Amino acid sequence: MSDKRKTKVYAFGFDGTLTRRDPLIAFIRFSRGSITLAYGVALLWPMLLLAWLRLYDRGKCRERLFHFFFHDMSTDYFDDLCDHFARSRCRIIRAKGMERIGQAVREGCQVAVVCSCPESLARPFFEQAGLTTTGHSPQVRIVGTRTELRGCWLTGRFASPYCYGREKVSRLREVYPYRRDCRIVAFGSGRADREMMEFADDGYVEPFK
Repeated sequence: MSDKRKTKVYAFGFDGTLTRRDPLIAFIRFSRGSITLAYGVALLWPMLLLAWLRLYDRGKCRERLFHFFFHDMSTDYFDDLCDHFARSRCRIIRAKGMERIGQAVREGCQVAVVCSCPESLARPFFEQAGLTTTGHSPQVRIVGTRTELRGCWLTGRFASPYCYGREKVSRLREVYPYRRDCRIVAFGSGRADREMMEFADDGYVEPFK
């Protein structure tokens, strides 16, 4: 199939590509306070250090961090915090990246935002920009780490593998199973997006800084 007949897909990394800093850490500071964040980091410091040295699984580290701050929180309260975070911390988003997403939507292209952080944390930034992220044909598909629920409560665990590295490619394959029918253009930064960039037909590193 010629490139002109293929579905054009724009895949954007979120953490560090569309955002200016780590969104999960910024969200913990926003929702739990700097003192509580510092306390949690102090308790989990050995694990965090090992993960930074790549001697401990990054996904397990992030899951334990998430569990420490959010286990047994109601989903309604968590979602409200995510909405409030997106409204009050909108400057965390790189304006040029959001403009590029808007351009891709106007061109009628498929758009996926592939994030390591929980999907529910990323989604409000795009909904508040007037972009649909749910339904049969969303303008922007949020593809990220899913949180495990027990009824209407967060367990603090992840319901899917941590969306980082190779997992980003696996999740894109789920959303776009007919790879040969797509032309994928990826925007990423750092180690988290390396495999996604290699998977794409065209890749741009740190394009919005």
